[in-house]
Amino acid sequence: MQQEVQQNKEELGHNVKEEGRYIYCVAEKGKMDTFQEQGIENNPVYAICQGDLCAIVHDCPAIPYISKDKEQVIIWVKAHQKIIDATYAQLGNVIPFTFDVIIKGKNPEQLVMEWLKRDEEELKKKIERTKGKQEFGIKIFLNKEHITTTIDMNNKEIQEIKENIKTAKIGMAYFHKQKIQKIVERESEKYAALYFKEVYNQIIPLTYDIKVEKTQKQDDTIMILHASVLVKKEDVQMLGAILEHINKKQGFSVEFTGPWPPYSFTS
Repeated sequence: MQQEVQQNKEELGHNVKEEGRYIYCVAEKGKMDTFQEQGIENNPVYAICQGDLCAIVHDCPAIPYISKDKEQVIIWVKAHQKIIDATYAQLGNVIPFTFDVIIKGKNPEQLVMEWLKRDEEELKKKIERTKGKQEFGIKIFLNKEHITTTIDMNNKEIQEIKENIKTAKIGMAYFHKQKIQKIVERESEKYAALYFKEVYNQIIPLTYDIKVEKTQKQDDTIMILHASVLVKKEDVQMLGAILEHINKKQGFSVEFTGPWPPYSFTS
């Protein structure tokens, strides 16, 4: 492993002797000045504090964590997340950083302190904004078979085409079936938009902030909502109850994950 890191270093043209501090997250000082865990590659993790803020770090060469081995990268990322989760569990409020943020220089610890001091106001605003709140992920799906059956039963145009198919020649029957498929696709989009508005209006009163993400293509379902939400702790139970109610509706399924450190609302 060390040989691979050294090789990466040389390929990137870095000075091997240059030191760095790997940044996991930032938190209010609190008990963070005594925080100690094992992070990436079992490096001791500790807090560098300046004023009311602490950066959770480990000492490292000033090189990125790069590897051609995908499994190795996954191990690093999991170790990174473990430290953020541990800090979050202790304080319930952190600014999480993405994987592989390194401050480097002749005196990296001093640079970290200078950065905390320089950006103190902005960092404190982010912490204050998320205090007493939790981030969750929400995905709501609609079963394609269910929605296709609903459209098929209620769309007059489709019913008329089906009647025409009964007496149509083979070539025309194929044309009619293609037309039905296009109608189903068009109407499915309308249903998805309608249900998006419906569920969005149900959950929005219980969220402090929401970020709607791009929906992802599915094989057997239509994703009608993909969102990250910031929720006050006292509203989490009610939000969960609403999502459980939606999940029990015929044709619907819900993924409700978290709580997570507020990645989506502190970047």
